[in-house]
Amino acid sequence: MSILQKSSEDLLWALRQVRPLSSNNNQNTYRYLLGYVVFLGAGASVEAGIPGADALIQHALRSRRSQNRLHASSTDKMSDSDIEDWARDEGYYDPTDERSKYAQVMDTLFHTAVMRQEFVRHELSKARVSDGYRILGELINRGIFDTILTTNFDNLIRKRAETVSPSPINVVASPEEYNRIKSFSIEPRVIRLHGDFWHGNILNTEDELNDTPKAIFDAVARLFKDYGAIVIGYGGADSSVMSEIFRNKSWKDPDFLPNGLYWCDVKEVQDLSPKVRSFLSEGARVGRAFYVKIEGFNSLMREIGALYGVNVSIEQELEKDIKK
Repeated sequence: MSILQKSSEDLLWALRQVRPLSSNNNQNTYRYLLGYVVFLGAGASVEAGIPGADALIQHALRSRRSQNRLHASSTDKMSDSDIEDWARDEGYYDPTDERSKYAQVMDTLFHTAVMRQEFVRHELSKARVSDGYRILGELINRGIFDTILTTNFDNLIRKRAETVSPSPINVVASPEEYNRIKSFSIEPRVIRLHGDFWHGNILNTEDELNDTPKAIFDAVARLFKDYGAIVIGYGGADSSVMSEIFRNKSWKDPDFLPNGLYWCDVKEVQDLSPKVRSFLSEGARVGRAFYVKIEGFNSLMREIGALYGVNVSIEQELEKDIKK
């Protein structure tokens, strides 16, 4: 299974080849033709203080165990593996189950969708806008990226981008909105693949993910006919996303991701999930899929920002001006 590997410099070179369709020098904004969508997974938000799936599971299981007065004092002293052993013995998850550990725990610990949403909402309240999101917000403002796809529930993209953007961020999170998605967008947009709190349609468990509206996958398929994609911090744990959006057979279509796919993560190639490795390997056969090992979301966004003259110090000055 051969996977083509590139450096972050190679990714920057690819971005340089995307030419602006139009520009407004007064506002320093650009519109790019046939550019890249950015696909953000949970790994992009870890540096913003949001726990990843494994950490969320640990928080939930530790909280559940500590509810028992006999176990409360010992829970803090237990290692993560001890907690997982306890959860397995209690039946909160089964290692032989095909469903992800996250989906199993969320389903068994929280009995209703509302309970699951409130738990996740509480965990996301700890988030703070990171340097990476500051830079991404300005890149969206300048039109360098007009479409963000995300499996995340946090509001960090919108929170940061709207403070510097002259137009609101269009958040796409309902079936009706997915059906109206067009390839090129004048206004920046965030497409939430797993729903959001405001529409009450968060997809958390395996059953919920399997019931993902077809309109979502159809919308992404249309986008992938005209754009390339930069995937950052997505581990490929969602079987529905991998089987519908990142399908191996999609590479047989010469119009699929015409600008190529750059899959960016902190892991070594051999540590990627089997589904991700398989998808990248099939893409390597047609020369349009590449793996880029990065230090993290923040560091990658600093590199991309530098390409367009955007850095954290500029963003911090903007924030000061906004506060004034």
